[in-house]
Amino acid sequence: MNTADVPFDVEETEGTVAARFRKVATAMPDTPAVSDGKSTLTFAELDARTDQVAAALAGLDRARPVAIVMAHEIASIVAFIGVLKSGVTGLPVDPKAAPEGVEQALAQAQVILTELQFIDWCREKAPGVPVMTEFDAQRTEWHEPEPRDAAMIYLTSATTGLAKGVVHSQRNLCRFGWQRSRDHGIVAGDRASVFSSIAHVLSGVFILGALLNGATVELFEMRGRGLTSMGLWAAARRITVLQVPTAVLRELIQVLDTSQSNWEPRQVIFGGEAIAFGDLRKVRDRLGWTCVLINMMGSAEAGIVTKWAVDLLLLDEDGVVPVGFPVAGQTITIVDDDQVELPAGDYGETVVSGSHMALGYWQRPDLTADRFRDHVAKGRSFRTGDLGLVRPDGLLELHGRKDHLIKIRGNSLNLAYVETVLRGMDGIAETAITAVKDGGGTSRLVGYVKLESGAEGTEIDLRRRLSAALPNFMVPWKVVKLDEFPLTAGGKVARRDLPKPSRQRALWMPPFVAPKPGPESVLAEVWSEILEMDAIGRDDDFFDLGGDSMDLVSVAAGFAERQEVSLEDIDLFKESTLAGMAWVFESYLLAAQMAHRSSVRS
Repeated sequence: MNTADVPFDVEETEGTVAARFRKVATAMPDTPAVSDGKSTLTFAELDARTDQVAAALAGLDRARPVAIVMAHEIASIVAFIGVLKSGVTGLPVDPKAAPEGVEQALAQAQVILTELQFIDWCREKAPGVPVMTEFDAQRTEWHEPEPRDAAMIYLTSATTGLAKGVVHSQRNLCRFGWQRSRDHGIVAGDRASVFSSIAHVLSGVFILGALLNGATVELFEMRGRGLTSMGLWAAARRITVLQVPTAVLRELIQVLDTSQSNWEPRQVIFGGEAIAFGDLRKVRDRLGWTCVLINMMGSAEAGIVTKWAVDLLLLDEDGVVPVGFPVAGQTITIVDDDQVELPAGDYGETVVSGSHMALGYWQRPDLTADRFRDHVAKGRSFRTGDLGLVRPDGLLELHGRKDHLIKIRGNSLNLAYVETVLRGMDGIAETAITAVKDGGGTSRLVGYVKLESGAEGTEIDLRRRLSAALPNFMVPWKVVKLDEFPLTAGGKVARRDLPKPSRQRALWMPPFVAPKPGPESVLAEVWSEILEMDAIGRDDDFFDLGGDSMDLVSVAAGFAERQEVSLEDIDLFKESTLAGMAWVFESYLLAAQMAHRSSVRS
């Protein structure tokens, strides 16, 4: 059986997931449809079991969602496709990584499809909402969905407040499956990895992209199993299409060893975060040079937006790796703050337009009106919030999020740019830059890094290397080394879970030598307050610890306040160690005292 036996014509994208799935299941009933390492279902078996789910939901109110709370296993795929067949709107939730506000969303469900292990969780989060764990329906018929019916509500994390619900129609999801064949070449016989829960829209796209094209969905639970086991699993299952978040790909290439296996996937599809040229070269070295690397951009509101089969010859080693050209049926424009379209090469907000955007935000007409627009020529458009530019060759470059533009010391900067510079340095496996408020309310940058296996470098080494490559205001105040980065269930860096910088004295600092009583002790107290660090020693360097020239103003003010003196025109740039800077203060005070005595005698 091959894809020619179940051609996916573009006309079918105006239909439903249910209709397309039945066509594939009828044509190739004995082909494996989904496997989770424990069991496997053929297309015929998956078709039968999802019919049971659809029948069990017959007669429910279509105006209210049905929640799906299940582990990342075959049962979740059965429920996912079953709900899509039923015509009732689904609300998938990952119980191991539920977004803020999930209680309010679940409270509006008319029933929750779940497993025995999550019954208590469901009753705690949504008391009073019925739960269903068995699908032994007496009915054999149900009302089929229409193409424009709401099919799934995807809860997405918000930077502030509660999660948003993004609503997609049947035809949208059907179109996403077709795009996987049209733009990514998914065919019958492929074994496509899916690492994250059905609660994530791109996982839904990956699942439908496989099933609606006759390929096999291979499920792997990332959490708690480790990257080494992931690599071994992918090789053992002979994954042909490795679909993986960029953050996970960067980690995975550190543990893959081509000498242990001759496995080479046909495609590696990645996206979600920026990737460096060096990372791509390492993927090539690990997986072979015939494997196609596809970078992509996607969003909950628009599905997969761009894709590009990476050509290293077109890349600058120190430049931004493009996310690609628009996929079929979509266009990309760059606009300024007034939503005026900008020419190629100009930097602004990325807007995607096409005929298969989300219906909008669940119960949020205000937000829907703000982010979506309908155009006669372009169809429906969506403001992504991503900053970028379209190169002269048509490739889209992304330069971070619009909400990642911040002010540091009066200067505007994009956190993604600093991340790109840091990630491009030798020995860096993963990185993230965040902005925090210090005790005085000043915005500061904190850099988080994971070193490659065998690489060495202290936090101060990294700060010094960044200082040579960036303006002072872009250099992180503190650098934190991590053994592993916290990841979201979708495989992105979980920025909210990054640890706060410690106040403890770091191992890379010089041996602690206690400050002498007097100016040194007073100055150590001032430094400790400004730098938010304990145990300041007399040999420590102010700038190595994250201080900058503007902080010296606060140093002088803090010292003067504690000593109850007036300091004018004091030059603290002469010395940067605690002992040296204290000597400058002491010399200033001594000179001031001598001048005062001289004036008194005269």
